Amino acid sequence: MYLARAMLAFPGGFGTMDELFELLTLLQTHKTHRKVPVIIYGTDFWNQVLHLDSLQKAGVISKEDKDLIRMFDDVDSAFEFLTDELTKHFVEPIDG
Repeated sequence: MYLARAMLAFPGGFGTMDELFELLTLLQTHKTHRKVPVIIYGTDFWNQVLHLDSLQKAGVISKEDKDLIRMFDDVDSAFEFLTDELTKHFVEPIDG
């Protein structure tokens, strides 16, 4: 994740969740050097497997932690959000 500018997660299994939770943990604990937008695509799938409200209710994550993730069901909205986030936070070239 060191060179990543964003993360997009599509429905997947343990490997997908491992990468997703690794980045979320780094963002939650402020171990990253920059803000990395996290998009998860497919709300029906993710709402079934990620019970963020339950985690917040149990007191193991905060409301701010839930705000680390943005969910989308359509490509255009996800692209617009990603483009806005990347242009807000990065002025250096992506390839460098």
